[in-house]
Amino acid sequence: MNSRTDAALAGAILGLWCAAAIWLRLGAWAPDLSAVVIAANLWAEGARGLVYAAPEGFFGGAPEGWAAAMEALGIAGRESFADAYPPLWLALLAPLVQGVPVQ
Repeated sequence: MNSRTDAALAGAILGLWCAAAIWLRLGAWAPDLSAVVIAANLWAEGARGLVYAAPEGFFGGAPEGWAAAMEALGIAGRESFADAYPPLWLALLAPLVQGVPVQ
């Protein structure tokens, strides 16, 4: 095989792997990433005091203050981990999360 054929084969394998990974994860709940979306929604709604709320012990899931926001987003009862995310993400994502489902 020559290098061009090797590159084409590697590209095809990579493409198939990416397609399979996306297909398998599409619609899957991501508790860590959902926290970023919830916090961006809180930022957009002006509830900036709740953005860095943390549950007791920090690793206890979603903070109690997020319950109303999670219910409004239609994800009440789902697991979500409060993260220490930079405010830059929230400011950039805030306009995008309005009207977009968390999933």
